[in-house]
Amino acid sequence: MPQAKPRCPLSTGREIVVCAPDPEKSRLRPLTDAYAVEEGLPRAKVDIGEGVTLDLHMDSAAMPNGTVSNRIMAGVKIAF
Repeated sequence: MPQAKPRCPLSTGREIVVCAPDPEKSRLRPLTDAYAVEEGLPRAKVDIGEGVTLDLHMDSAAMPNGTVSNRIMAGVKIAF
């Protein structure tokens, strides 16, 4: 069985050797193509007639005190 290469050099006794944990140990790898999503959810949009559409969407805005307000918005579009 091959031995693992040591992560830190050996100390000669005259210096202090500080080693970090292996950064590759817990690294997440990209997903394979088997997990690719070909299409997402349909838009939350409905035609209510005569060029008028109704939709729902998410929005966020920064408030004066620094907090972020997450919102669900309803929109109406009229084609002209």
